[in-house]
Amino acid sequence: DNANPAHWGFIQGAIEPAQDSQRETGVPASVTIAQAIHESAWGGSRLTREGNNYFGIKATSGPGPRGVINARTWEHLDGENVTVTDAFRAYNNMAESFIDHGRFLLENKRYAAAMAKIDDARAFIRLVAQAGYATDPNYVRKVLAYMDRYNLYQYDLDRSAD
Repeated sequence: DNANPAHWGFIQGAIEPAQDSQRETGVPASVTIAQAIHESAWGGSRLTREGNNYFGIKATSGPGPRGVINARTWEHLDGENVTVTDAFRAYNNMAESFIDHGRFLLENKRYAAAMAKIDDARAFIRLVAQAGYATDPNYVRKVLAYMDRYNLYQYDLDRSAD
């Protein structure tokens, strides 16, 4: 795949933080990388550039390690696309954002079914979406497309070796 070199650079930079998150939380590295690609627009979103927030994690449960950043966000609510302004967690770097994303999925009971499927990245992201992670009805298709196109599964740690 002769993808944009910047895209491969983003993936290379995301491997270690995603694997560190997988070691701590169990969330498959392939899913973390694909969600980061999708939600941060390859690291280009304002939220990512200014707050190192790669997943759009809101500050509902408190600020991030670097406080809060207010940003406009696209939501799919009641069958309509709307833009709202919300407070999001801010991080010092990609690694903090990735680990917080993993902990968010691990600690939030609504994702328990997904966490029971950490050895199957494709089933995992489907269950995360079914649990209400994103409002976009095409979320799973979009994330799986990145996982497949860039074979992100190759970065998943072999849990049986633990």
